Amino acid sequence: TTLMKVVRNERYGRGWYAAQPIAPGTEVLREEPQVHVISLSQRGKRCDCCLRNVEHLTRCTRCLYAWYCGHRCQKNDWIQHKAECRGIAAIQPRIPTDKARFIARAVGREVRFGELPLCVHLRSS
Repeated sequence: TTLMKVVRNERYGRGWYAAQPIAPGTEVLREEPQVHVISLSQRGKRCDCCLRNVEHLTRCTRCLYAWYCGHRCQKNDWIQHKAECRGIAAIQPRIPTDKARFIARAVGREVRFGELPLCVHLRSS
């Protein structure tokens, strides 16, 4: 059964509404992030690719900043991490802020795929 439906409402316009009662905790939508970074407080606790909280992580041997739960995640994240890896290795021991890393990844995505993630809005001056 469909949990959600698109409805046009005179007062609120077009929107996504529940087609039936939904119990608390029910997963309604699952979407992979287009761009993400692990916050400094979670660094070394979560995999930089799949975001899982894992006890035993391995570090990127080049920049020593990214952490992965296994070879598969490291390989899958390489397209995102490649440019930042070089940059982080070059400026160590300084580390860019989470916001700077997020923006760099979003711009990198735009360069690679010609699209900015929906959550990133850049204003030209």
